[in-house]
Amino acid sequence: MYFKIFNNEIENIINSITCNSDINDDIAAFSNAIIHSAHSAIGKTQYKGKRSPVPWWNSDCDNIVKKMKKAFNKFKKNNNPGDLIIFKKIRAKTRYILKTSKINSWHNSLHLLQPSPAQKSYKPRLKNSKFPLTAY
Repeated sequence: MYFKIFNNEIENIINSITCNSDINDDIAAFSNAIIHSAHSAIGKTQYKGKRSPVPWWNSDCDNIVKKMKKAFNKFKKNNNPGDLIIFKKIRAKTRYILKTSKINSWHNSLHLLQPSPAQKSYKPRLKNSKFPLTAY
């Protein structure tokens, strides 16, 4: 489908191009014709950006993951058993920090959802929350 539209556009534009004495002008016109035909027939996609960050990620998580990657690269480069032990210790600490960060974030979000005496239920707040109940 796109190819037929592209071919029709190319034929129409190429037929309208006149030959000039300067070859550079002809090449530029031909290149612009191909690019214009591709844009009109195929179009461009829009990049929507990065994924939204998780609510529990913080600077501690960032720092420990960077530290773990650095330790792993050092071990990979040297292949030293001492570096492997250091990497495994940092990896364990990374798991612990990520796990506690997730738990603390969940507890904080639940604390915010606690119904006040004026409210009967917290369900309307959960509906608009970033934390789906089915995930936990």
